[in-house]
Amino acid sequence: MPAGPGHGNIVQIECWRVQVRATSTSPLRTLELRQPPGRDDWHLTRVSDE
Repeated sequence: MPAGPGHGNIVQIECWRVQVRATSTSPLRTLELRQPPGRDDWHLTRVSDE
């Protein structure tokens, strides 16, 4: 059973998956970014060509 807000010790991490191209003819890349709790900076956690 998943824990809802206010139940248990849950850490919330904001995650984004962004697809980018360097130029209009370059391959599409997927970047995965995460923001640690209580921080303003973002961490690049993965780059893939999928």
